[in-house]
Amino acid sequence: MRRVRLRLSIFMTASAVALGACSGVSGPGASTGSDASQPPRSTSAPVGSSIGQVSGTQPPDVDVCALVSLADVQGVSPFTTPLVDASAPGAKEACYYTAAVNADATATVTLVISAFESPELALANFHADEQFMTDHDYAAEPVAGVGDIAAGWPGTEDEVKTEAASGAYVLATRFKGEWKEGAVPDVDPEAKVQAGAELLKLAISRLP
Repeated sequence: MRRVRLRLSIFMTASAVALGACSGVSGPGASTGSDASQPPRSTSAPVGSSIGQVSGTQPPDVDVCALVSLADVQGVSPFTTPLVDASAPGAKEACYYTAAVNADATATVTLVISAFESPELALANFHADEQFMTDHDYAAEPVAGVGDIAAGWPGTEDEVKTEAASGAYVLATRFKGEWKEGAVPDVDPEAKVQAGAELLKLAISRLP
């Protein structure tokens, strides 16, 4: 009998992935706690799901900050606020690209890459996350030309997610911000989806 284990979904908040822990609270607006030493966490969208995996040969985990540089992210960023730091305070599979603390507006990009034992399991995880978002009234917008399958969720507005499955990997970006004035973000959610797609394509081209 093959051993079955659980792997946390890529659509958990990236800070929880990076810390290697989950609060156990799920659903829209759920809090994952706070730590002033960590990048900001968002409650603007559901955190995701987890599915079982059959253990087997798995591709290597990815050091995301080494794979995709700050300059790479700045090159596709839709923000006018410059990003000045790239860090992985927890697991190397998640990297945060952030604006200066004293910037006029907050802007954050998160990139998470998870490895699975097979392309089939990666695809199943992608669809599980897609269904989870649908169950919480966030409609997926298909994104063509990125990996084996990709989608974005512009309906989350502030923190906009784009996800793709490519081979045995699932990759996700979150573009959060930028707010300078008014009741809505200054950057259109569709622009965040497009930027996420470009960043995912770049990351996929460099996967081992």
